[in-house]
Amino acid sequence: MTTTVIPESNNYIESSADSIMTVGTNVNGDDLITFVFLNNYPVVVSDEKQALSVTSIEKRRVASISVSNGQAKRFYESLKDIFEPQA
Repeated sequence: MTTTVIPESNNYIESSADSIMTVGTNVNGDDLITFVFLNNYPVVVSDEKQALSVTSIEKRRVASISVSNGQAKRFYESLKDIFEPQA
C-alpha cells in the first residue's frame, strides 16, 4: 500500500474550542456554511487591594471555516457515522 504525505498549508492552524456556531450564507448564488469555533475565557479584574477575581466569562472566536452546503452535509454525515450507532 502506498501512502502519500499531505503537507500543511502556510496558514494551517491547530487549536481547540469549546463551542461551535454555524452561519448559513449565500454568496453569488452559492450556499455556504461557516463554522465559527469559540472558546470561553474568564474576565479577570483586580480590585484596589490587587486581589484578583473573575467577573464574567466571555466568548472569543478561535477560527472559522467556510464550506459549500454539499461539503457541510458530507461533514455532518461523517459525524453521524461516528456518534450514532449503526442499526
